[in-house]
Parts: sequence; structure tokens; C-alpha cells
Amino acid sequence: EGKLTFDWSKLDREVEAILATGAKPFLALSYMPDVIAEGDIVSPPKDYGDWGRVVAATVAHYSGTGGKNIANVYYEVWNEPDLFGGWKVYGDRNYLNLYSSAARAAAGVGNVQPFKIGGPATTGLYRNWFDSLIKFTSQNGLRLDFMSWHRYATDLGQFFTDMSNARSWLEEHPER
Repeated sequence: EGKLTFDWSKLDREVEAILATGAKPFLALSYMPDVIAEGDIVSPPKDYGDWGRVVAATVAHYSGTGGKNIANVYYEVWNEPDLFGGWKVYGDRNYLNLYSSAARAAAGVGNVQPFKIGGPATTGLYRNWFDSLIKFTSQNGLRLDFMSWHRYATDLGQFFTDMSNARSWLEEHPER
């Protein structure tokens, strides 16, 4: 009805199934609810404050002591932003704005169990995304607990190369 409301019932069932295995949930903060999206579900929000409210409500619901009270949940800001939504680290569809809003909103939630927030969950380990996110979060005092990416490959050597590159690039960022 054009208003931002929350119904956790479907996601709660999935999270309960994850917890029943003894695992902790790793939740992707991805896809805009229709009511706040500029266009489709992979577009930026009309108002980043609304996006922040979605993130804060999610963190409060799952990590909050008044919610599910789950410790050590990982919250990943978006899934494959370079593919789904054509996000970049500059311009109108700037992932750094999306991340900033999410990280600030998550940090503002009180009475929560420890949790992690990070991203960008790109379709590969890209140096420009890696460096841009680290620099941006450092310069703006934002949490960045982990860096993530996906790799669609069968060559195990590529995974080892990614790990080596990530470690090497991280050493170039003493601020982190």
C-alpha cells in the first residue's frame, strides 16, 4: 500500500532452519523492496533513509536482544552489485552510498548481539572495488568487518590467487 512494513515470517523460517543445523546465518542485504525502489528491485532507493530503515530493522530483528537475539550474524551489503543493478563505486548507482547508508543504520541499532557487516560480494575480486571500499569506509569512519566476492570458476588456482591478492592488497591499507 505504498508504506514500508516488515513481515519476517518467510525469512524467519529459513533462518530457523539454518540455526537448526548449528550454523549461523549469513544474510545478504540485497534487493530493494518495491515500495522504496527508484525502479526495479536492483535499483537504488528513492531515499537512502528508507534503505537504512530496512537495514536497521533487519539487524534489530535478527541480532537484537528484543528480536531473535542471534550472535555473530554476518550482514553482507548486496549480492553481486556489479551484476545485479549495475552498481559502480562512482556515479548515480554508487555502491559506496548504498554501503554507507547500510553501515550507518546497522551501527545505530542498540541492544544487539555482536554482528559483522561487510561486502561488496562482487562477481570476482576486483581491485578497484576492494581499494575503493576500504578507502571510503576508513575516510568516513564506517565499519567494514569483512570483504566478500564470488568466483564462478572451476580452476582452484584462481581461488588461491584471489586469497593471495586480497592479503597483499590489504597490506597496502594500514588504516584497516
